[in-house]
Order: sequence, then structure tokens, then C-alpha cells
Amino acid sequence: MIRSFYVFALLFLSTNFLEVSILNSKSSSDIYYVLTFCVAFFGFCIKKRKDWNRRLYSLSYTKDYFWILLGVLGSTFAAQLFHDQNILTTLISQRTIYLFFLLLSLLYVQPSRDELTKALGLFSIITIAIWAYALHDPSILAKDEFTMELISSNNEGALNGFRTYIEGSFFVLLYLYLQMGDFVKSFSWGKFVKILLLTAFFVLYRNRSALIGVVLALAYSILAFRSKNKILLLFVSTLAFLLVAFVTYDIWTNLIVQSQQELGDSGYNRWVTLEYFIFNYSPNWLCWVFGNGMPSVGNSKFGAIMARNMSNGIFASDIGMIGMWSTYGLLPIIVVYQKLLKIIRSNTSPFGLKFFAFHVFLVPTIFQYGKITGLFLFVLVFYLYAYTRETATP
Repeated sequence: MIRSFYVFALLFLSTNFLEVSILNSKSSSDIYYVLTFCVAFFGFCIKKRKDWNRRLYSLSYTKDYFWILLGVLGSTFAAQLFHDQNILTTLISQRTIYLFFLLLSLLYVQPSRDELTKALGLFSIITIAIWAYALHDPSILAKDEFTMELISSNNEGALNGFRTYIEGSFFVLLYLYLQMGDFVKSFSWGKFVKILLLTAFFVLYRNRSALIGVVLALAYSILAFRSKNKILLLFVSTLAFLLVAFVTYDIWTNLIVQSQQELGDSGYNRWVTLEYFIFNYSPNWLCWVFGNGMPSVGNSKFGAIMARNMSNGIFASDIGMIGMWSTYGLLPIIVVYQKLLKIIRSNTSPFGLKFFAFHVFLVPTIFQYGKITGLFLFVLVFYLYAYTRETATP
């Protein structure tokens, strides 16, 4: 029980309590950063379970954290050498990535697969509930006066931004993939209904990059599972698909039209950002190896560049893993992608983790570890890979 609560607490802290306004209006994100570290350290105070696995908390898995820190250290010196931002300022500005320390804490606490899944499941329900409420009252996700003014202005573009984004959605995605993996391994109607409901959330959520992975994983799950009820299920699935397609026809049409317009528009924000970070951001080829470091807005010339980019709509987070490469260099990227390749090739990794790994390869622009939410998502994936490999219970 305490291990499920431990994971549940980290999920909430990593998302700044889902950015709910009443819990964020008078608090700084640094408070959640400190609290997350405190909970991580608290994990080492939890009594070891009787079947505590020494191999799980070993250099075989903890080394990932130290390799990532080594890569971050290289980017710190790059910021000093090529952007004239002093080392101390950079160390402070990129403090978020130090929370990969959560991996060490998880490997020590060793929540079981069921305990972790229960925490993810409850968190997913709460996330979807808050998102659904925000459709009616977007002010629940407005954490400062500026966002409140946007909502009060009734600007449709601003309101759609609140209606189509909630901080914990990628944990819901991981939970969905784990459920799909369980479905492939062992069929049940309960699992099937749960998968359809979670998929419906992502359809209504309208995140195209997330939907690509969800639709492909759902199709594979339905085709790959084994059951004497397979013919019936395929029939039910076809009917459900046709019904959903009919009910959400306007959503799909708008998503397709919007995608065609943006992909063909050279001024599309993501294309502009991608071009800038590939051709104009790094002043030296060494920055492609070691990264540029994290700028500190208001404290350096490097930070002034970041502030100018932000005013022009250029954000490293918009290009996901490519932005992480530009910031922290090759070594952290290699650690992450090497782990994802191991997950895909492993016989013990759950199908759910494989779905997630394929999604990162397919759409790298929506995954990143520059924020605590994205970072903890990768920590959970790293941990689940290690846990299932050592317990051989995918």
C-alpha cells in the first residue's frame, strides 16, 4: 500500500498537482521540485520488502542516472565556453534534470508492477476527471492572472488550449499502453472496455501525436491477442470503431485538415523551431556533442536569447527529444534511446513498454525530459524495464 501511495504522490508532484489553479495560484514550481526530491529521499526510509531484489538496486540499472549526469555536466561547460553563461548559473537553471535521481529511489523502493499500475490507474482517472471538468470551466487550470485574463477574454484559441491539454496526459498514455499489453497477454472483456474508454479519451483530447501511437497500438492489440472469443471481439471492435468514427466525425475531419495545413505551411511553429535549433542555435559543432546547456532567463546573454526565442514562439519543448539533444547533448539521448531499444528487443519487457518505446521512436517531438512530468515518465519506463527483467513477469 505504501509503495502505491509513494508512486501516486510522485505522479502528483511531478505534474504540479495537475496544474490545478487552486493548488498553484500562490505557489512556485520550485516548491514542487523540492517536495519531489523530499519524497524521493523518503523512499530510502521505506522498509525493504521481504523479497527485496539486490540485483534491481545495482549498478546495472543505477548507472543510467550517472551517465545522464555526466552528459549534463558536459552541457554545463558548453554553456560557459560558447554562450558565456557561468557554470553556477547553468547548474541552477538545469536543476530539473537532476530529478532523474527518482530512478534510484524507485529501484530501492521496488514497487511491484501491480502497485505501480494501481497508482497510474487512479491518477489517470483523476486526470481525465479534471480535464473533463475543464471543458466546462477552464479556469480550474488557470494558475496565474495572465491565464485568467485569457479565459475571461473568451478568446476561442486560448480556451481550446486549456481544453486540449492537461499535464498528466502522458501518464494516462503509459497506463493505456500497459493495459493494452496486458490485454494481448491475457484477454478479458473488462480490459477491452477499459482500453476502449481510455482510447476514447485520447480521441476527445485531440492530440494528434498521441493518437498516432494509440491507434497503431490498439490495432495491433486487437489483432495479436488470443482468445476463443476473438471472432466476436473483432466484430464488436468493428462496430465500436464505426460508431466512434461516426460520433467523432467532426473531430477526425478537423484533425486531418489541421494536419494537412500545418504540414504544408513553412511558417508552422514546429517547422520554424526545428529549423532554428538545427541550423542557427548551436554556435559550434561541439555543441552538437555536448549540448548548449540550459539558458537562465534574466541572468545571462544566453538567457536573453531564450527570452527572444520565446517571444517569437520558438520553444525547445516543441521539438521534444531533438530539443533535449540541443540542450543536454548526445550522452543523455544515447542513454534514453539505448534503453528504448533494449525494451523493444527484450523478451521480458511487457508489450505496453514496447508500445511506448515505438511511440517515442515514431514521434520524438512530443516526448522530452526537460520538465519533471516528461522526466518522471521516462523514469517509470526505465524502472518497469528493470523490474520485469529481474522478476521475469512481463
